[in-house]
Amino acid sequence: MTRASMPLLRNPRLWLALLLLAVAALAVWWFFLRPEIIYRGPPIRVAHGMVEERELVLMESSDGEDRVAFLKRVGQVLVEHADRTGHEACGQVCQNVDSTRFAVQVVTNDAHLMCAMWTTCPEGYLPTGTNIHTHCPSGRMLRANAADALFSANRHRRNSTLPPCDDQTFSAQDYAAGPGYLATPDRLLYQAGRRQLQDLGPLQVIEASSIEAASAAP
Repeated sequence: MTRASMPLLRNPRLWLALLLLAVAALAVWWFFLRPEIIYRGPPIRVAHGMVEERELVLMESSDGEDRVAFLKRVGQVLVEHADRTGHEACGQVCQNVDSTRFAVQVVTNDAHLMCAMWTTCPEGYLPTGTNIHTHCPSGRMLRANAADALFSANRHRRNSTLPPCDDQTFSAQDYAAGPGYLATPDRLLYQAGRRQLQDLGPLQVIEASSIEAASAAP
């Protein structure tokens, strides 16, 4: 080491700059480059801007598994994600041409208030015109984040306390969006309008490893 280089090593401003650069690089990797984070398509326009649609897991039905049984399994993954993060998760319900296989690409916008998704399906599947989602867990004090502010047109500003969640029933926005499924903490519900409600029974508990794989990213 030369004497000329020693003052540089003792320069606190240099060390501070290097530390800030390292923190910035880590933040970029954490939020955008981690292998488990997959963004599907362009951002989605909502009330007050654009939100990302982040992929959690692609789920496909097993041989002989009917739609309801499959969606009960999907619902369990959605509920586990909401319970762990406080965020909604959702997915378009897709099926193959002869309606013998089903698929749901589970996504999230990392928001507590809503979940928006593109209506595209994985290769080999077609959209059914319905979706499945879960609400943020009730009984918790949750604070709005950037995605919540965008969804609410800034009615819920960042870090403000959100209204209590109702994870047991469809919301007015759910009915307005058309037919769909709701995974409550323990049951699968279906609605095709306020007068066409169905309780399809308890969710299907799946192995912990499957839940962890579906919720690998926050």
